[in-house]
Amino acid sequence: MKNLTTRHQDDMTTLAPQGLSTLDVYYVPLERSVSFKAFITDFSDQYGTTWNEEAIHGRMDPVQTFKSTVRDITVAFDVVAASESEAKYNLAKVSELASMHYPVYNDKSKSSGAAGSTTALDQSPLLRVKYANWICRSDNPGGTVKESGLLVASSGFTFAPQMDDLIFGTGDMLYPKLIKVSLSLKVIHEHHMGFTGETNEKRVRAFPYNSEVPELERDLEAFAEVSQEIALEEAVASGDTTQEEIDAIIASMTEPVGPVR
Repeated sequence: MKNLTTRHQDDMTTLAPQGLSTLDVYYVPLERSVSFKAFITDFSDQYGTTWNEEAIHGRMDPVQTFKSTVRDITVAFDVVAASESEAKYNLAKVSELASMHYPVYNDKSKSSGAAGSTTALDQSPLLRVKYANWICRSDNPGGTVKESGLLVASSGFTFAPQMDDLIFGTGDMLYPKLIKVSLSLKVIHEHHMGFTGETNEKRVRAFPYNSEVPELERDLEAFAEVSQEIALEEAVASGDTTQEEIDAIIASMTEPVGPVR
């Protein structure tokens, strides 16, 4: 497996924010991967639902029958270099990402290798992409990009070197200091979706961002307890609060927090 994530120690590591996530891309057919520090500049995750409409005589609104829900992710990020050597390495990584948008062909088929020649398509260029908890498999979010990356078909890739910034190199070889990259991804669902009627639960509870409502409820309860404790401390410290008001605050601290709706 070829991997462009660890072979080079780049200069931006020391300049990047501490704890910065990476955006990892894995080329499924050949188990190749490339990784970028996640200087994310734009992100959107769109869900589109399709319905069959059937107009019925005498009815004002058509009958809506569900067909499918598709998910499209758009992510844009900057690839930044702090030196000429890193600019060369970044361009190699972006080139690898661009190549991942082409399929695998069967070299045993007879062809001249020219662009218009007939070759046998072997495997389609499916990708796995992972970025923190925003782009990951909800049923297995904590692994590597190979294990936990979201399976996608990329519908677009943009390479945009910033010409008004520094460009290393001379003559026929140019290496941008700043490259703006964007990806358009069509998600291929691999696990169960929706809800189950027997338990009224999501079929994959952490879908889609590795976050569950029970965890949110616990966080709200903890936040409410801390807020009430602060209110009690301030009330006692002020000296202006009556005993009845202090008793009311203490009583509220024993009341359960309602469920998230």
